[in-house]
Amino acid sequence: MMSNILLHKRTKGALAENEDEWTLYVDEESGSMQVTHWWHHMNPYKSTLTSEGSDKFTVDEFLKSDEPSAAKDKLREVLAERGAELPHQPR
Repeated sequence: MMSNILLHKRTKGALAENEDEWTLYVDEESGSMQVTHWWHHMNPYKSTLTSEGSDKFTVDEFLKSDEPSAAKDKLREVLAERGAELPHQPR
């Protein structure tokens, strides 16, 4: 069974035209985990899509990345709650 936990959501722009979400996906049977960053950015004045996509990270890759610290802090919190071992990472 796969579960997902929203780590962080960011909406920017006067018309909320730029959305980003970071989600932790956990395979409850195997214990494997991955973080996905999904984004959808629009130009509200031309009603055109400027960028859309997703990136996938291992937990270690995500903690080493330049992704938002709020998402990393939430990931550390979730891992601690689950009793998962945290990779040693400077903050």
